[in-house]
This record gives sequence, C-alpha cells and structure tokens, in this order.
Amino acid sequence: MDQLDNVTLLFTDMVGFTEFSKNTKPQEVVNLLSRLFSKFDQLCEQIGVYKVHTIGDCYVIMSYTGKIAKERRSPVMQIEEAFRVIQVGLEMINIIAEERNKTKNPALRNLDMRIGIHTGKIVGGIIGTKVVRYDIFGQDVLIANKMESNGMAGSVCISEQTYKLICRNNFVAETFSFTEHRPCDIETIGKTIKSYKVEQIFNEVGDSSEEYSEGEGEGDEDDQDRSRSDNTSNSAAMDDDRYGTSQSEDKAENSGDAD
Repeated sequence: MDQLDNVTLLFTDMVGFTEFSKNTKPQEVVNLLSRLFSKFDQLCEQIGVYKVHTIGDCYVIMSYTGKIAKERRSPVMQIEEAFRVIQVGLEMINIIAEERNKTKNPALRNLDMRIGIHTGKIVGGIIGTKVVRYDIFGQDVLIANKMESNGMAGSVCISEQTYKLICRNNFVAETFSFTEHRPCDIETIGKTIKSYKVEQIFNEVGDSSEEYSEGEGEGDEDDQDRSRSDNTSNSAAMDDDRYGTSQSEDKAENSGDAD
C-alpha cells in the first residue's frame, strides 16, 4: 500500500458523449473510446504520468509513476510531476478538438472534454485477487473528481493546491496563464476549493495529436510498475536550473491565502 503526499491527479469527462452514445451504434461508441484512449495512453507514456484507470468515458491519471522510490520524491520532483499532468490535460483537449474538427459524424460535432486537476494526499494499492488493478483513495481523490465536474468544456481547471505547487517555481509557472474560475463547493466534506483555468503559453508537447497514433508506443501496463519498488533511476530526471525550488514572492501573494 502507498501513502503519498503532493500527488497530482487528473479526471476527465467527455461533454456530449451521453448524447452521442444514445444515437450511435455500440460498436461506433467503442471505436471512438478506443481511438481516443489509445492516443491518451501514448500521451501518458510520452510525457511520463501514470494512467490509473478508465470508467466509461472518464480517464484518470496521477503524477507519480512508481519509477522511483516514493521516499525519494523531492519538492522539485513534485512540481515537475504537476507540470507534466497539466501538460497532459492541455494536450487531451487538443486531441478531442482534432477529433471533433475532422469527423464526418454529426453526432460528434459537439464533442468536448472537461478536465479537473488537484494535488493532495492519496492512499493507493492493488485491489482484488483475480481481476486486479491499482486504485487510489482519499479525500483529495474526491476533490480532483469534483474539480472536473466544476470545470468547463474545452478547458483544464486546477485547484488552488495545484496552483500553489506550480507557483513555487517561476519557470514552470510562467509556462502557463492562470485565470480564476468559480469556486468548487464540495458539500460532502464541507469544503470550498478555489480553482483556476489554465492555458499554455509555451507549447512543450507536439503541435498535433496525430503523433499519438493507435497502436504505437503502447506499453504493457505491468511495465509501468505498480510494485513501487526501490528503483532509484528517475526516468524524469530534471534540470535543477529549470525546476529549482526557488520561491516566488509575487506568485505566493497571488495564491489567495497563506499556506
């Protein structure tokens, strides 16, 4: 079992998918999800985040890949992880837009995606003994899910916690543009979370989702390592000059409240 702090989570929801499913043959629905999720899978592999699972048209990601020991996750690495998750979210929006723009199916012309991102504590582990999978639990998983439902079509919305983490580093923060979005009220836990719409200023990924073609670069999920072994090789090694932990006073003042 894993207990992790400052893990960044991403939840998606396809806007217009229910209407599409009602008016489309099941085979076409499966083909659409397979096509999109194959591109998302390859995107996760390329950028270096972990696909937790899918539920219907919902795709769930977390920042920690398990390729280094959890005890070795420094604040520098946690910022890098959050940066990567936001990159994935923004590129997912692009992939959906390309699918919508090139389709000849009128039922897909309104297809879009909401994406919510949050950073917090999780407990994770292997569930089951026959059909096993790695799953994540905790209050912050709920918050990440609610960030998605509180979001807006065609946009990536992040929580204040993710915003503050990103703003610890000037270089990373200045890669994005942040606009305050409506607060996310979560009645079940009695919290209201500030949220921000995020857009990319400098493109760190490819300009087209066509590079995420079906069948290419798909790895065996077992290779993505749920063992959480003490493997000390960091596949996402960072340049300290780029991802240093220097604090930004200006960004901290804009974060809304003190930690």
